Amino acid sequence: MDARAIDHEGGFFLLLHDVATDCEGEVENTLASLQAGSARRASRVPV
Repeated sequence: MDARAIDHEGGFFLLLHDVATDCEGEVENTLASLQAGSARRASRVPV
């Protein structure tokens, strides 16, 4: 546990870090999916 994170962010950073660690694989998959969707949308935009 990083006391500096608690002092700096009131514990929110630690909570966020715990969630991110638990969901890391899921988040990476979601980001990849979002990036792929953005690429598909971008390719449909007329130039």
